[in-house]
Amino acid sequence: MQPAELKPYAAYKDSGVSWLGEVPAHWTMRRLRNVADMRVSNVDKHVREDEHSAV
Repeated sequence: MQPAELKPYAAYKDSGVSWLGEVPAHWTMRRLRNVADMRVSNVDKHVREDEHSAV
């Protein structure tokens, strides 16, 4: 779909987040931590030659 084909939503509301501004009125605002899981892994960690190993 091309941007020219997109139609604006009928109504917008303030998101309550200063950097985000207005969002479509039917959207709900939730914290990312409440809708996603974060799993930390060092499997893909890149070690530079000038770094010392912690092990």
